[in-house]
Amino acid sequence: MNVESQRDVEFLSNQIPATYFVFDILYIDGESVEELDFVDRRKILDAVIAKRSKRICISEYIEEKGKALFKSVVERRLEGIVAKYKHSKYRQGIRYSGWLKIKGLLTQDCVVIGYTKGEGNRQDYFGSLILATYDKGKLRFIGHSGSGFGFDQLEETLKLMQRFRTDKCPVDPVPYTNAQPIWLRPELVAEVKFSGWTQDIIMRAPIFLRFRYDKLPTECIIEDFQQQQQQVTDHTVVAGVGKKEEEEEHYLPPDQNFSNVDKIFWTVTGRQKELTKGDLIEYYDKVSRYILPHLRNRPLSLKRYPDGIMGKSFFHKNWIQEKPDYTKTIQVFSESKNDIINYLICNNKETLLWLANLGCIEMHPWYSRVHDFNACISAATCSEPAPLDDENCGLDSPDFIVFDLDPYVYSGKEKEGEEPEYNTKGLRLQLMLHWT
Repeated sequence: MNVESQRDVEFLSNQIPATYFVFDILYIDGESVEELDFVDRRKILDAVIAKRSKRICISEYIEEKGKALFKSVVERRLEGIVAKYKHSKYRQGIRYSGWLKIKGLLTQDCVVIGYTKGEGNRQDYFGSLILATYDKGKLRFIGHSGSGFGFDQLEETLKLMQRFRTDKCPVDPVPYTNAQPIWLRPELVAEVKFSGWTQDIIMRAPIFLRFRYDKLPTECIIEDFQQQQQQVTDHTVVAGVGKKEEEEEHYLPPDQNFSNVDKIFWTVTGRQKELTKGDLIEYYDKVSRYILPHLRNRPLSLKRYPDGIMGKSFFHKNWIQEKPDYTKTIQVFSESKNDIINYLICNNKETLLWLANLGCIEMHPWYSRVHDFNACISAATCSEPAPLDDENCGLDSPDFIVFDLDPYVYSGKEKEGEEPEYNTKGLRLQLMLHWT
């Protein structure tokens, strides 16, 4: 989606071709079949798409096991299911009890009451939407959302919102915003997804999905997730599984406080949407069980990118600031600095996500582990620092080796400090040398 370059289209078509799933049929040979029962329309559809291919498929359904299916959908963090009454007719453009969208992820229709001025690479556009819902007839502020927009959407979205500008804030009291707000008349509806509610009824990490032109602002009320789940039990349905949102789903653990999750860390490219700090935290959350065994008891040198991959970065080794109780440190004497370095240790997921929240895109562990924290500390803190206790501390006993393969070759024409060009022949040569 949103790819315009013919070269990129051809590349993506070969690498990750799209599959078209057909779930219903409305006309055949110029005749409407909308008044037929759903199961009868499906029989026609099966006949029409008799020769199924890898790229055109019929969306399957599961009958009479809606409750078990929905439980499985929630466990896998899929978007949800569509529950369909088997004898339902097709009704265009209206909400219809014969078809129910039952969500596995939390989504909310919101009234857009303003936006904040953009900063950095968004300075010409906007930072985040300011969102509200109706509560007892009055608008109530429920949060901000700056994620979910491709860079090519920003200008179009800004032009749309500027049609509704007003000088008066639509909600009372005026909500806190982290940048200068521009208020809008409460006429524009946006759908967002989010990971949960705070005690103050503010959405956690809301992500923009789309504008809803089919919905009135007054219809935007806080949806009851438990009631949606109950619908699975209360209706005899035919259930179809919704799409999995692997690229777009943003799930931040609710028990930690993260800051500036909407800040863009990777800008949009022809093949990849923009990624935020929240995406970085979510990534480390998902890979935590794989990465933690390799980080355990290893001192860390952190490379921090507070403004994303294109901003200024710095290495951080000596941690002298406050830290959470669940995070360990180890003091190691540095001969080069003739001083003690207080290294962070990452032994649990909470620490891993805390580091990601600090903007640590890169975490460089030592090649050795701490065997005995007391032995390391005693060696590092005596009046005249002594060598570490090899047998007990363990930090001068590496347990793995890294081969750094650089896929480039110097031509001799590079300016001082300039990196050489990437070279596949050079990489193959290095692989052969390391292999032999």
